[in-house]
This record gives sequence, C-alpha cells and structure tokens, in this order.
Amino acid sequence: MSVSSSTDDRAQDQSTLSLIEIEQGQGAKQADLDAWDQFCRQSPQGNIFCDRRFLAAFDEPCHLFMVLDAGKPQMAVPILPQRPLYVPFAKGTTVRFSLYQGPMFAQAHSEMARHSALTYQMKLMDFALSSLAERFEVLNFGLHPCFNDLRSIQWFNYHDETKGRFVNHLRYTAVYDLEQLGDPEATRGFRQLRRRELARALKDSVYVTQDAKENADLETLCSLIELNYLRQGLVVPDDESVVLRDIYRQAREYGFGEIFVARTASGEAASAVFCLYDRDTAYYLFAGNHPDHRRTGASTHVILHSMQHYHKRGLRHYDFVGINNPNWGDFKLSFDSRPVPYFISIWQGKQS
Repeated sequence: MSVSSSTDDRAQDQSTLSLIEIEQGQGAKQADLDAWDQFCRQSPQGNIFCDRRFLAAFDEPCHLFMVLDAGKPQMAVPILPQRPLYVPFAKGTTVRFSLYQGPMFAQAHSEMARHSALTYQMKLMDFALSSLAERFEVLNFGLHPCFNDLRSIQWFNYHDETKGRFVNHLRYTAVYDLEQLGDPEATRGFRQLRRRELARALKDSVYVTQDAKENADLETLCSLIELNYLRQGLVVPDDESVVLRDIYRQAREYGFGEIFVARTASGEAASAVFCLYDRDTAYYLFAGNHPDHRRTGASTHVILHSMQHYHKRGLRHYDFVGINNPNWGDFKLSFDSRPVPYFISIWQGKQS
C-alpha cells in the first residue's frame, strides 16, 4: 500500500519535468554537448565510462538523455544500443570493458537534506524510466557504486508486471584507496605473496615504462594478451582486439588513459596494464603478462607502479574493474583493496 501511495504522489508532481535527447554528430549543438560533459564531470555518479570521449570509441553512438526540471538539468543517463558489443550481465558490464553506465544526478543534490534528495531523485527516476520505456525495448544500466537507492528501479511497473520489471544483479568490484600510498609502509597491507613478488622484481631490476612509444606499447599489450589466451588454448576474439585498440586511440588522443609496461633488466616486456582515469578514479581495464616471466614479480610491480602514478596525480581511488571471477577476484583483493558492490539493472518490455 505504501508503494502505491508514494508512487502516486510522485507522479502528480512531475509537471515541471521534461526529457531531452542531446543530438550528436551532424546538427549537434556544442552548448548541449558541453552541458553533458560538465554534468558528467560534476555528478557523483559521473565517470569516464559515461564520458563522450570514451563513448566515441564505439562505432555506433549511444543516446544521451537529460531530465530537466523547469529547464535545468537534474539527471543524465546514457542509453546504449543493443549490439554484439553490448553484452549481458554475466560479463559484469553493459559495454565490453566498461563498468558504470547508468543514471547520474546533479552534484547540487548532495547539498540537499538527505531525505529531500532521496525523494527528489526518486521523482526524477520515476519520470525518466517511464519516458525511456516508451522509446526503447530494453534498458540496461550499470549503476555506479554510489547509486545506492534502487527503489524506483525495483518498483517500476509494480502494478502491471506484463509491461516488464527490472532484474537487478548484484556485482562486485575492488577499490583501493590511493591516499594509503602516502604511508611508506602501505604495501604491508598487501598479501605476503604480493610483497615477495615486489621484492623479487626490485632485486631483478624489473622497471616500468609508461607510453614510451604510442604504437609500440599498444602492440606490446596486445601481444601479451594474445600470449595469455594461447597459454589457455584460446584465441583473442577479433572484436575484443578492435575494442581495445579503439579505446586506446581515444584515451591517447584525449588524455584519459595510458599503458604501463614492466620490463626485465634486459628490456623484454614481462607485463603490461592499460588504465583509464577520470577526476578522482583510475580504472585497471586491460592487462597482459608474458608466460615466461610469471615468476619475476613484474605483474605486481607494474600494478603498484600505476597505483603510485595516480596517487601522485592526486586521484583518490584505484578501481580494479570487477572481482566477479574467483581467481581474478582473489588476485585483485590481494592488493589490500576492498570489495565494493554495484548493480547491473536490466529491463525488457513485453515481447510482441
């Protein structure tokens, strides 16, 4: 009963709300594009995976929507097309190698009283979901960890399940708080095996280069990933390689990512990671290791190096981008990172 009455109350108070789609490509207004960029940078849920620079790495553009209240932007949400690159929740992403692509609220809401902000954001979500469901057959959100009130999503079409309900899948990532690196003894929190690997890398003069040569480092990473697949009797999917290269091209051109390569004393590439970053978080997106150098400590060394790099840059967090595979999850948590929950929320309308 409480669901019914509260939903009705919010529905009666949506007269000042409107949903607009920001045009892209030919005919786009730069002021509208700039408004999206600024909103994404300032929103607590904003992140590099909702940034137009990142989204431009994919051939087919996503839809960019904003909810206005009396003409002022209060919420933004990217809607991604359902194509082969856009994979189901089992992979932990909406777009391959992406993480948080879902509703974002205006930064000003954080200055409101908590109860007022929650009520207002539910009104915005109710309006946005009902409006978007009229335009799309599927809605697929990767909710940012700080998006922690799913009631509008849970209650969507509560009174008429024939119109489709959201299915919410709990996922986890691992996040390291980079401010810890201000302590010279920070690595004491790492698993003992990681600390031994760091000592071994130091003893064997393993060193790290960072984007020394654009194409060379990209090819090094791709070759190391290919070796990882071959060791398991697999082949790198063609579309996976294309996505990696396209994301790197955008990251390199617009300055939101870089490759770190750990090398043996003789200069041979032993391990590499490709990280993206936004205003306060770095993301461990791709990694590859040479099977012949698995015992050099290079993979641990290059990760720590990248973490130290972003700490010096002033970022606050290092996101390991998912711990939903038992083996990979255990490895990522061994760096003293903490499990952080987030949700994949999927709605599919009634099939004709």
